[in-house]
Amino acid sequence: GDAASRREALAYAKESLSIYQRLAAEQPATYRPDLAKSLRSLANRLSEQGNVESLDEALVHANEAVSICRKLADEQPAAYLPSLAKSLSTLVSRLSERGDEASREEALARAK
Repeated sequence: GDAASRREALAYAKESLSIYQRLAAEQPATYRPDLAKSLRSLANRLSEQGNVESLDEALVHANEAVSICRKLADEQPAAYLPSLAKSLSTLVSRLSERGDEASREEALARAK
């Protein structure tokens, strides 16, 4: 899509995250999985913006999604290991976009 479409998608992803943050704060057991998906989506939309600040923010959100999914997978592996795998994949992609040596090494370590 064009730059305007990417900005619009980013705005909706931020709105979605805000809603799921509120819902997860009120009912964590119900909404933590959706919060993790929303974090992944926002990380992906941020990476599409193509600037360093957005990539840095994308990494923060991707890391948060991994953290949530690790806890969910620890509690219910059969239900949440696929979500953890998706979150790790998102994180690895965002790390590899950074292009610096430390990010590449972190991406490789997390992929193993």
